[in-house]
Amino acid sequence: MNLSQKGLSVEESENRDGADQIKILLVDNLKDNLFALECLLKRDDVKIFKANSGTDALELMIPNEFALALIDVHMPGMSGFELAELMRGTNQTKNIPIIFVTATAQDQSFSFKGYESGAVDFLLKPLDTHAVKSKVNIFIELYRQKKELEKLGADREKLAEEQIHIRTKAMESTLEGIFIIDVKKPDFLMIYANPSFYNLTGYTKNEVIGQNYFLLYGSNADLHIVEEIKQTIGQGKSFHGEMLNFRKNGEKFWSSLRIAPVRDTNGAITHYVGTQTDTTLMKQKNLEIEEQREELLHVTRVGKLAEFVSSLAHEISQPLMAILTYAQAAQRMLAKGEASKDPQLQEILQYIINDDQRAAEVIRQLRAMLKKNKPTFDPLDINALIKDTVTLIMTHITGRNKVIKFDLDSDLPFILGDRIQLQQVLLNLISNSLEAMDASSDSCELFIRTSRKDTDTILVEVKDSGCGIPAENIKNIFTHFFTSKPDGLGMGLSISRSIVEGHGGYLEAKNNSDCGATFYFTIPVNIKNANEQK
Repeated sequence: MNLSQKGLSVEESENRDGADQIKILLVDNLKDNLFALECLLKRDDVKIFKANSGTDALELMIPNEFALALIDVHMPGMSGFELAELMRGTNQTKNIPIIFVTATAQDQSFSFKGYESGAVDFLLKPLDTHAVKSKVNIFIELYRQKKELEKLGADREKLAEEQIHIRTKAMESTLEGIFIIDVKKPDFLMIYANPSFYNLTGYTKNEVIGQNYFLLYGSNADLHIVEEIKQTIGQGKSFHGEMLNFRKNGEKFWSSLRIAPVRDTNGAITHYVGTQTDTTLMKQKNLEIEEQREELLHVTRVGKLAEFVSSLAHEISQPLMAILTYAQAAQRMLAKGEASKDPQLQEILQYIINDDQRAAEVIRQLRAMLKKNKPTFDPLDINALIKDTVTLIMTHITGRNKVIKFDLDSDLPFILGDRIQLQQVLLNLISNSLEAMDASSDSCELFIRTSRKDTDTILVEVKDSGCGIPAENIKNIFTHFFTSKPDGLGMGLSISRSIVEGHGGYLEAKNNSDCGATFYFTIPVNIKNANEQK
């Protein structure tokens, strides 16, 4: 089988002997990408080899010595990173400089993995023609110098220095802040930092090199994280985390930090290399998304309460009417001068107090649900939460000629959750069940059941006797904006699922064997409270 049949090809200039030509390897599964790079890099003193896969590239490396390999990261089968790691494991190929070609190298963890695999640089798509040519020309020139040194009998130390120079130049061209700590010296001394590190922290080279790395955090840094980094390094492990930092001028910024050990040929740790990426903008975007989510939760909660406005009005007006009646009775007794003689006056006054407290509790719950607050996770009795929620809308339920029944496990431990958000989930599920039962005059019973799914999980089920869920809809009902109602927005169930997932559980639905459907969700047990209850 020839090279072209296996996805391998060689493109040369018109000088077919190629005796003095420098060899470059291009690896990409897309022929169009290979052709574009070939056209860009073609010159008389260069012989270009192309491979459509990592396996084909390895075959080309057996008989050829390459000055440079440009490898696409995302290839089917063997990825660019995997190919680089295989190259590093073979003496014949371990010293070939690798430039990864990718469209996603701006992610800090992604680029860190690339450098660990042996990359000396990245090229970002869409390719900058000038940058590609400049970087490739540098490696061609370095390769030519290397060969000249070999011809002159230069020792291996000088070649190693060239390799170090290449890697240093590569690190200096990255956007991530890179630094190296020498652990052979005391006090975590910094021996290298690239320009991006100086730009990120605001310190100069003279203020960094030879200084204790941890002094750069300043007195305002989170000392717990700083201590965690020290302990991780002391144990010879890698650290990865996000923390709040302070530039030299005191300006705050968030950064993603990775620190990994570097070992010598005997396996002993000699240095630590770290990368630091400014994530302030990403942090702000995530905060904006969270604020928008909370706003959406609030709007949908208010909308759902509006559906039960008549029931809520009744729950408030009923105790207020009772208070008025009792007060008028007491007033008549006082007017007749019977107050001191009639023992019913104290009983009437107690009725007034009780109904006042009842109305105040309904108003308190309404205010809590209508108010826009940050989620707060507290120990909650799920059975009490269900009863309180149903109480708010009981008039609405009976007004629709429906009956609600409970099967609540009385021996359940507390959960840890946000009361308002979980009430929102229950209101959504109960409302959907009532609407499903309205379609059939024979459907009138709604069941709510709680049970212990397992040691660490509580199961809540809302079962109706309505029309059920069409088979073609059941897999889409939790999708944003999916609805079978003419006036529905399709947000209630998707938001309910996101709330439950935010509590560490899941929300699902199924059709019952007889009629209707059951929506059920799980909530983790509050482990600390469960242990105390034991």
